[in-house]
Amino acid sequence: MDEVDAKWLRRTFELAEEALLGGDYSYGALMVDSAGGLLMEARQTRVTTGDCTGHAEMNGVRESSRRWARDFLANCTLYSSTEPCPMCAGAFAWSGIGRLVFGASQERCYREFPDASPPRFIRPVQCRALLENVQPPVVVEGPLLEDEALLPHRHWWDLQQ
Repeated sequence: MDEVDAKWLRRTFELAEEALLGGDYSYGALMVDSAGGLLMEARQTRVTTGDCTGHAEMNGVRESSRRWARDFLANCTLYSSTEPCPMCAGAFAWSGIGRLVFGASQERCYREFPDASPPRFIRPVQCRALLENVQPPVVVEGPLLEDEALLPHRHWWDLQQ
């Protein structure tokens, strides 16, 4: 992981904390172009909008696909505070975005927060299983900075106790 990836990934952790402080779940995402310039940021909005698809990554993919063409997105990177769920990974596959970098893995979240309330898949699903099997394949990097990535989730968990 280089300094650019670390910088943007840490920003997703801040966005996750912002989502939590705004009354939602602790997830954040952002998109950068091929030169490493910020294009857009997204937070979880599932609770605040009542939209069950309001995951940070979905919000980012929706916004990106409205604003930029697939050939442009192929050279962009989506950073996510947490490994995308199957719904978000599917949307990501359709978007044409060329690279995904994520912080906390689904597997680690399941271990750290085993009593998180449903809905939840019975076992964690790795986004790689989907994203590395599309044409063109998506570069998937993560988990990275996982201990830092879990801090907003721990903050959420503490608020639930």
